[in-house]
Amino acid sequence: MAAKKPGDSATVSYLRHGTSDTATVVLASHKQGRVPFLGVVSQEAQYRPNVVKATELSFQWTGLVFVAVVQFFNPSTFATSVQGARSVVGISVETARAASAGVADYLYIVALLSLSLGVMNILPIPPLDGGKITMELIERGMRRPIPRAVSLGISLVGAALLFSLIGYLMYSDVVRYVITGTG
Repeated sequence: MAAKKPGDSATVSYLRHGTSDTATVVLASHKQGRVPFLGVVSQEAQYRPNVVKATELSFQWTGLVFVAVVQFFNPSTFATSVQGARSVVGISVETARAASAGVADYLYIVALLSLSLGVMNILPIPPLDGGKITMELIERGMRRPIPRAVSLGISLVGAALLFSLIGYLMYSDVVRYVITGTG
């Protein structure tokens, strides 16, 4: 490319889906202005699905959130799940980034957070709402109340597990965003 200058055309060969092809491109100028430059520029486009597609997408996203939550309880996927999860620290940083990117990104992350919290809340882990429902169903199945000491013990174990996860996620986020700055 030494013989080329900004504004000149160049032929680029590429491989897509196993098929070779060529394209002619016009070289731009680099920041210094005299060096020919070939790069890729992204463009943002709005996607406005119809009602049917939007409904389909909402069910897909809900399913993905359920899958992500279930992966917390699978020992083989736990480490990967925790790496992708965020605590209130990471959520604050990511929400601020989304807000600075624009209204659409901000609304997207707010919707995803609401969906994630809703899914987490229906997990059958006491003291979450899903855990309370599970305990009620067990009592109805047994046709007698669960002894208070047992119920409190189960809730204590569930709370300890949840707070341990929250603590670990907060620690990971502080390391990610504050100490190493890799977030």
